[in-house]
Amino acid sequence: MKRIGLFCGCFAAYVCAMAPAMAQVNPQYAQYADEIEMVRTMAQVDRKAYVEQGMMLTADEAGKFWPLYNEYVADLTKVNDQLIKLITDYAAKQNTMDEKTATDLRNGYFDLQSDIISVRKKHARKMSKALSQVRLTRFFQIEQKLDAIKNLQLARQIPLVH
Repeated sequence: MKRIGLFCGCFAAYVCAMAPAMAQVNPQYAQYADEIEMVRTMAQVDRKAYVEQGMMLTADEAGKFWPLYNEYVADLTKVNDQLIKLITDYAAKQNTMDEKTATDLRNGYFDLQSDIISVRKKHARKMSKALSQVRLTRFFQIEQKLDAIKNLQLARQIPLVH
């Protein structure tokens, strides 16, 4: 149980490093909600700094990009809120997993992955009006690299289902 609590904190930092908003958690992990939000807020600051450093925008590009980035983050946060709930649901059922719960969690995860792609495509269209295609591709490469780090952390923290 303690490992899952620690996992929830790491999860917030790496998966949901977006704008702070109170994500739902499984009631069994409600005591970690404030910790998740605190780590999540700090992680968002770090993520934005990595993006800023990696993008190397001119002043004109930055003026166009950051408002669009903030919209992107807000939309992605909604998906990541659902992901926090899904993972805390998994943690709550990890040792007593039945076939229906496993199916529901797996399908929920697949749906969330589709939602993430939809958000990215939507915002790529918007950002393409403000940035060159090269700059836009660079942004999504940075996002992919940050997500790879996040996914590695998740793989280390989330135990396999029994």
